[in-house]
Amino acid sequence: MSIQQLLTNKAQQLDEEIRQYIIEIRKKLPELGYVLKGVYKEARRGMIFCAVYEQDGGHHAGVPGLAYLRVSRDLQSDNHSLVTQAMQILALAREHSITIARFYVDAGITGADSKRPAFQAAMRAATNGKYRAFYTYDLYRFYRGLQGLANNYHLLMENNVDLVSVGARNTDLSSREGKMLVYLRGIMGEMYLDDLSRTVRDNKLSRVLKGYSNASIPPFGYCRGTCFQCTDSNGKGYCPRFGRKDDLWRELGDDPKVFVPHPIDRHAFRIAVELHATGRFSDADIARRLNPPRPDELQHLIGASRTIIRQVEEDRAIVLLRDGTFALQYPDGRLQFFRPKGQPGHADADRRFTADSIRDMLQNPYYAGFVVYREQRKKKGKRKQVHKRFKTSFSEMTRRQRDGALLEGDHGMLFPGKHIPLITLDLYERSQRVRGLKGHNPAHANFTRRIYPLSGVLRCERCRKPFRGNAANGNVRYYEDGGRARGISKCPIRHLRADEIEEEVFAYTQRLHIPDEWYADILAYLREGPEWDNLRRQRRAVQTRLSAAREMLNQEILSLGEFRELERECSLRLEELERDMRAGDARYEALLSDFPRLWAAATNEEWKGLLRCIFSAIWVKDGVITAYEPREPFAGLLPDR
Repeated sequence: MSIQQLLTNKAQQLDEEIRQYIIEIRKKLPELGYVLKGVYKEARRGMIFCAVYEQDGGHHAGVPGLAYLRVSRDLQSDNHSLVTQAMQILALAREHSITIARFYVDAGITGADSKRPAFQAAMRAATNGKYRAFYTYDLYRFYRGLQGLANNYHLLMENNVDLVSVGARNTDLSSREGKMLVYLRGIMGEMYLDDLSRTVRDNKLSRVLKGYSNASIPPFGYCRGTCFQCTDSNGKGYCPRFGRKDDLWRELGDDPKVFVPHPIDRHAFRIAVELHATGRFSDADIARRLNPPRPDELQHLIGASRTIIRQVEEDRAIVLLRDGTFALQYPDGRLQFFRPKGQPGHADADRRFTADSIRDMLQNPYYAGFVVYREQRKKKGKRKQVHKRFKTSFSEMTRRQRDGALLEGDHGMLFPGKHIPLITLDLYERSQRVRGLKGHNPAHANFTRRIYPLSGVLRCERCRKPFRGNAANGNVRYYEDGGRARGISKCPIRHLRADEIEEEVFAYTQRLHIPDEWYADILAYLREGPEWDNLRRQRRAVQTRLSAAREMLNQEILSLGEFRELERECSLRLEELERDMRAGDARYEALLSDFPRLWAAATNEEWKGLLRCIFSAIWVKDGVITAYEPREPFAGLLPDR
């Protein structure tokens, strides 16, 4: 067994251990009298779980404290099960006469920084004055890093919350010796992270030097080629080779680390890059052409004429439908529409391409036969990945630069990959040149931007995800469930007609009544706008002109008659400007007292801003609005539904 296979087996074993830890803690805490209060994050097929558990009943006898449990996905020798951590924390808390009121759990999360949902919630709770102690199994479970450990330690001390570690049960961490221990453990944790980062960095560089990608999931257009044991999200029910026992599709021997072209997706990528290289299609246009038509549109296209673009296999061809959509056609006339990969473990046959996904694909040099190494560097104590974009033209590189794979500037390192390229280097380079010219020669100079006023405010009550705007393949606007679009939920209603849902929301919003006492504040805010700024500038100019005339009169440059005439002109102009200002106030007061009229005068973008200002969420379930959630200042200004 090679070292790489050994590490892979170890990683798989650790993944299973973490899943088991999560299953155990979700079962054990309720047995101990704690109920699940909230889940902050749950992902990676059960390998990440961030949540908070609260003591059942909410009544805490004795001095209340909270506990923090964490287990990492790194290959660490000090990873202890979450149940072990919880039981030992409870035992130590009983010795101290402390009642653990809440357990915060971060499973499958690194302790290198504070980007941990449960940890952040625990720190907020610890500093609200309700708790006296913060329990953790070990300081490494609390934080792995000197600066972060010290900052959070001092934050707890400032709020009179004791940090207690089971691993240092005999040491008072608030004492002089305890502070020394905290800093020592912080230094050791920082050194461990540096060593771990160096090992990971060296392993990743070693892989790309050999022509392998560091991606854990094949990019769109590629798969692992293990058809008989296929776990690809674009496998079952989509790929014609799914479940086949022969391995001829690999084409590259038995090297499982090399991704191979996907039988269907590779054609979709080829279409995307060819369309983009013409310069006549934006990323959003390409996404609309690759996405399948909606069910109500599809029935009209099945029997319509099709244009064969090219024959891709002996029995398959790329066809263009009447509405501009591309599809793969089988000999029996059956159509296979394309779809993106989606997230692992979340099967959703209704996934759709977006402008973002198309842009990411078209900018990836992997499709031209390269593998990328982007170095991680530290900046101000934080790890930051450099070389995000490739700005230097491939055609401008020398042969030595290309073969040596080192690009100058901020581009990182490119190496020839062992995989089969889906496009030529010339086609990839042409697409990049087109993208560089987009800012100067947009594909749609006359394109009318679609505004979705409810985007970000409209939310699904089932999956709690926001709806986002989607124009589909035509001019009809839709709102799309974000959870369904990302493949992380199975809500029955994926799309809502924008005009229908907006009409209902707008009708309810126009019933808003603005209190009279708000007028002064609103008008003061409006007077800071560009219209009043222009009036104030004109007034200052007239006043400056009048002051200069007085000075010229004193110096006998102007006669008294000339000054009187100029003074009269300035006074008339100032009165006119004051009338304009008062008229503006009166106009806005009239609009504020008649909110439907104000709403009708607003633009689509202003509607979007108003809705986000008024509502924190508008909840929808199965296509029907179930609740409006106004922000606190507006809660009493809207009637009941």
